[in-house]
Amino acid sequence: MVYSVVSGLVSLCMEHLARSVGCQKRVWGGMNFLLAVCLAKTLVVTHMARSEPEFSKATPMSSVDGLAFATFAILGAPLTVSVISLLSGQWDSLMSGGNMPAFLVGATTAAFSGIIAFTMLPSPPPDVLTKASDGGRVH
Repeated sequence: MVYSVVSGLVSLCMEHLARSVGCQKRVWGGMNFLLAVCLAKTLVVTHMARSEPEFSKATPMSSVDGLAFATFAILGAPLTVSVISLLSGQWDSLMSGGNMPAFLVGATTAAFSGIIAFTMLPSPPPDVLTKASDGGRVH
C-alpha cells in the first residue's frame, strides 16, 4: 500500500520535479538509477534475512522487516517513471523459481537506462525550460 501511495504522490509531483531538475531526461535517468539501487538493495535484504539464526521462522527481525518495507516503499517513485517487469516471471522460472535473478536483471537494466538517459537523450533548448517555468506544462 505504501508503494502505491508513494507512486501516486510522485505522479502528482512529476511536473514540478521535471521543472526543478531541468528536463524530463534527468528525471527519467535519475529515477532509473534509484530503481537500480532499490532493486540491488533487495539482495542486501535477502542476505540479511538468510543470515539470521532463525531464518525458517515466518517473522524476520525488525531490521530486515524495516529495510524491506523502506525499499519497496521507495520503489514507488522510480516505477512511476519506468516499469521493469516484462520478463521477470521468465527469469524467475529459469533460475529455480527465486526472484533474485529478476531483481538483478531489473537493476542492471535500470542502471543501463539511466546511463542512456543522461548520455544519449537530447536536452531541451533553454527557451523551452523558460516557457515551462512561466506556467507552461512540461510533458
